[in-house]
Amino acid sequence: MRQRMPSFVALLKISGRVEGAKQRLQKLPQRWLGCTTEKVIFGTGGYDAVVVFVAPDIVEANQYIDKYLRDSDPLTMIDTVTGESIRPE
Repeated sequence: MRQRMPSFVALLKISGRVEGAKQRLQKLPQRWLGCTTEKVIFGTGGYDAVVVFVAPDIVEANQYIDKYLRDSDPLTMIDTVTGESIRPE
């Protein structure tokens, strides 16, 4: 039986120009290392953007965030398996 990789939700508040951030987020790669971008939603739930992605573990999830989402502040990430809120370091 194949084990399912955990998915994560990054809740983004974008400081600065939201339009520039939207353009950047729309160009997220479908795949990067072991991570897969599932969905990007703009302007929902009080956040500027919500990114749903799958990663093998929290280490690769943090690498994905460092590479593509770090410019957002504050950034909250939620592990959808545990429901736990994770603050990337």
